[in-house]
Amino acid sequence: NTKKHSPMDFALWKETNEGKRWVSPWGEGRPGWHTECVVMINDYFKGMIDIHGGGLDLKFPHHDNEIAQATCMHHNKIANYWIHNGRLDLKGEKMSKSLGNVIWASTLLEEIGVTAYRLMTLNVPYRQPLNFADELVNQAKNDALKIRKAYVTLFRKIELEGSFIDVEISSNDLLSIKEEFINAMSNDFNTANGLTAIYKVIKVINQATRAKEINNVYLNEVLKLYNELLYVFGIDQTLNELTKEEKELVNSWQEARKNKDFEKADFYRNKITESGIEL
Repeated sequence: NTKKHSPMDFALWKETNEGKRWVSPWGEGRPGWHTECVVMINDYFKGMIDIHGGGLDLKFPHHDNEIAQATCMHHNKIANYWIHNGRLDLKGEKMSKSLGNVIWASTLLEEIGVTAYRLMTLNVPYRQPLNFADELVNQAKNDALKIRKAYVTLFRKIELEGSFIDVEISSNDLLSIKEEFINAMSNDFNTANGLTAIYKVIKVINQATRAKEINNVYLNEVLKLYNELLYVFGIDQTLNELTKEEKELVNSWQEARKNKDFEKADFYRNKITESGIEL
């Protein structure tokens, strides 16, 4: 561009007759993209921010040019930390409306659910691109079911055979898993390893709920840890407590199974399904 004083120059002001625009000494137009961000950050935060995020494809030129302008205008580099996330690609290609290879977030969430989508993205380090594929979606859906099933199993075990109590996590095996999770998240948000810690809690749940004698305090510790780790990833596993009648129904079903009265067990199981009780 012959109008540039240097090939490194970028647009500070874009002349236009369309959309939102203002009158300026350089004609009607609006600020360049990089200028907009510098102005907004300074206007809202009155100086530097701690973390600036964005897609990996924005690192250059967008974020470099933000830093250049902020250095000149405000004598700072905008942010202490820059976090650039990888792209969500489709079959190895960047999603683009012009190519028609776009999957809308609303459609995807409706099809697979919020938890499965979270697990799909959290299973890959945020800096890496994620190649959207059916296998990946199916794995995420299975993992979401696994997390839910473990939660319901633990919650119902405490509810039906013990009681909900306030506890502090003091068991060494649980503290070890919690430390593993914290270390993973402290290491550049290693969410994949964070999920590994959550799956270790699921193994503990399976063992503890199948034990011949239940340890009510320990089960409540496990529930507390599970809730804490899932909360960090925004995975909500809310479950309503059973009414007195519902408890009686579930206990009758379990008693019939214990006595190997399969006809009665099937009868009560159908009643449970009709009632919408989650077990």
